[in-house]
Amino acid sequence: ELFAFGLTNSISSCFHAFPSAASLSRSAVQVAAGGKTEVTTVFSSILLLFVLFFIGPLFYSVPNCCLSAIIVVALKGMFIHALELKTLWKYSFWDFGTWIFTCVCTVLLDVTFGLLAGVAFSILTIILRTQCPKIRTLGRADDTEFYRDVRRNDLAKESDTIKVVRYEGSIYYASAENFRQSVFQKSGMDPAKIFAKLQKVRAKLDRLAKHDGAEQTKLSPAVIDRIASTEPRKLEEDKFSIPIEPPSPEPSQGSYQKLSNKLCALQNRCTLQHLILDCSCWNFIDFVGAEELQQLVSDYQKLGVTVSLCGMSDTLISLLLRNEKLTVEVPLYPSIHDAMLKCQSQLVDKSEHQRNLQKDFVRNLSNVMVSTPDCDAQTDSLNEDEPGPNFQSGICR
Repeated sequence: ELFAFGLTNSISSCFHAFPSAASLSRSAVQVAAGGKTEVTTVFSSILLLFVLFFIGPLFYSVPNCCLSAIIVVALKGMFIHALELKTLWKYSFWDFGTWIFTCVCTVLLDVTFGLLAGVAFSILTIILRTQCPKIRTLGRADDTEFYRDVRRNDLAKESDTIKVVRYEGSIYYASAENFRQSVFQKSGMDPAKIFAKLQKVRAKLDRLAKHDGAEQTKLSPAVIDRIASTEPRKLEEDKFSIPIEPPSPEPSQGSYQKLSNKLCALQNRCTLQHLILDCSCWNFIDFVGAEELQQLVSDYQKLGVTVSLCGMSDTLISLLLRNEKLTVEVPLYPSIHDAMLKCQSQLVDKSEHQRNLQKDFVRNLSNVMVSTPDCDAQTDSLNEDEPGPNFQSGICR
């Protein structure tokens, strides 16, 4: 009936007609009486006319409190809905909050403004829930093909070299930044910050070479050049090439030694080799979300981390490929287990992985350093800006 009144007033307002009004209590009485269609209104109107013209004088002496009691009894079914609050609280905090907010606004303001406020609050909760969805780190349950949350399942074990992350929400403009930061947190490394520190190391190395009268340091590889580029390139091109003439002054050896210690500490933070993103919960990706996903894949590829996508729908795959937000270098798998088996076959030893990332750097610095320090003792030296996550130490050489 309320929908009928709304539709009637919307159409009749275009023809200068008189608006019709709805009564919540009268509608509740009609429903309680067993009314099913709008024909019930015809009979209730006829009964109302009899009351006004013929039966009205009989109710003249009835107190208003008795008439109010009749209305309250008719609305009893609506008040019983308040008992659902306990169930709503257990089911969803957002549904519970929407019920309370709408009820309070209806009582304090008016039925119309209360309902409008409830609708607005409900839309706001949808935005908030999709903006910060849950993200989980998954682990393989023993030797099965099932992957569960490592925080809730003791049988699920995660690896330091292969991380499986599930983002339980869609990626759009409101959640893109949260998606990026959440993946960085769950994977245990922030490639953007690591490359920022790498730029600082390069700048210090250039200044040191100039101070010693040597030729200015030049970086030809793809790792540093790709810092300023968002185009993902092949990982095989990510190598350092730093020709440095050994400085003769004794103070320079200490500077190079300190620089090498920082490089070793940086390598200890790069133990991750593969990152698997479970895309089964992604319903849609807008332009901002696609840009964020592309940038995230590019950042990890610069550090030698292969990002694999699994469980993505065909619609999203075709959308991203058609708009060149994904390249053929990003592997796609139908399930997490398929991606895990492929990543396990491509794993290399931890020392070999770190040696591949810095072998050119260590080779060029070996002429001015007596020995390369053990990275296990130098992990804490890379804390200029802020402390990073606690990673297991690796071997530099």
